[in-house]
Amino acid sequence: MRPPDARPHQPSRRAFTLIEVLIVVGIIAVLAGLLLTVRSRASDKATAAMCVSNLRQIGMAILMYAQENEGVFPRASPLLSSPTDPHPQGDWIFWRGTNLPQVINKSGIAPYVKAKGEAFQALMRCPTDEWDNHTYPYPYSYSMNYTISPDMSQNVAPQVGKPPTPRLSAINRASEKIIAAEENERTINDGLWAPGNYTDPQRASWVVNWDWLSVRHDTRKSEFIEPQTGTLAQQDKRGNVVFADGHADFVSRRFAHDPKHLLPNNEGTGVTPPPPPGG
Repeated sequence: MRPPDARPHQPSRRAFTLIEVLIVVGIIAVLAGLLLTVRSRASDKATAAMCVSNLRQIGMAILMYAQENEGVFPRASPLLSSPTDPHPQGDWIFWRGTNLPQVINKSGIAPYVKAKGEAFQALMRCPTDEWDNHTYPYPYSYSMNYTISPDMSQNVAPQVGKPPTPRLSAINRASEKIIAAEENERTINDGLWAPGNYTDPQRASWVVNWDWLSVRHDTRKSEFIEPQTGTLAQQDKRGNVVFADGHADFVSRRFAHDPKHLLPNNEGTGVTPPPPPGG
């Protein structure tokens, strides 16, 4: 029998060892890293979807413009402009070297988009486009395929005479012909997307030598690889484009810079040059 003044037995408490604490901290760090990765991927997919939505709206507006203008597309808004016509009303985006929010509503597609002013500007910008990385002052993310622009289509090849103005009704296989794209931050300098051209009148040699499809939603690292004239760098990396039937998609540079997906009224006969080693 226990003496009256005896106290009940208290089990001793053992503290965690340093190794046990480090293991718990490590597990928590791994779980936190996994959570952040999942959230980051979800965020990337959300912004990519937003950019696809932007391009879809832009593409539909370009098509509606053409439908109401005898099938002729708006102009691609190149950087170079006439001194007497610095902001042509027929340009798809009202920008030729200046960023004036108060006049963006004068863009050719403005009547066909459900946005004005700052909302219209937001439609023209991808949330992940980093303005500090822009080589040129063009403040937007998208540009229009110059082969359908009525004042630029003749520059696709050094032909004798000017080819007919591209018209919506003349586009073959509209679901495969790109009318606008999300352009690389290093090459985008205006509203005109020039993904390549023929170097001979017979259209036997296609060269990729100007503007590049953005691949920011596929891999940020590849977005900033310097383009090389006549080659197709990172050809399997993908970016957003919109087609002449109004649908938008996530396609490879190999696809987007191929003349058969760019020229409105023929299938293209050139062969895209191979990528550089390691490209």
